[in-house]
Amino acid sequence: MSELEEKEYRPQPSRMGSTAKLKGEWICDEEVIIQGNIQGKIDCGNHSLHIEKGATVKADIKGKNITIRGNVTGNVTASGKILIGKEARITGDLSAPQISIQEGAKFKGTVKMLP
Repeated sequence: MSELEEKEYRPQPSRMGSTAKLKGEWICDEEVIIQGNIQGKIDCGNHSLHIEKGATVKADIKGKNITIRGNVTGNVTASGKILIGKEARITGDLSAPQISIQEGAKFKGTVKMLP
């Protein structure tokens, strides 16, 4: 790659399709989009995670920036921000420096704003 191409190169996020199912622990070292079903634990470290509409996640989740538009049962912790879309259904606790819950989202749990 040329120097210009290297500066412009941005890897595409990994995607878990809508028909995929995972049971266990998922440790991510890149941005991830989930459209399928996961049960267990998700740790995306310093990377973003997107749980799309139609996805079902029963797991404790950690990441940098987390966007939820699907169904989540479990605690969600972000070092950056959590965005809950209007289609989301969440049962669990949210912890992050910034948390946004759109009107129409269903949420049962507690919110902890981190410094």
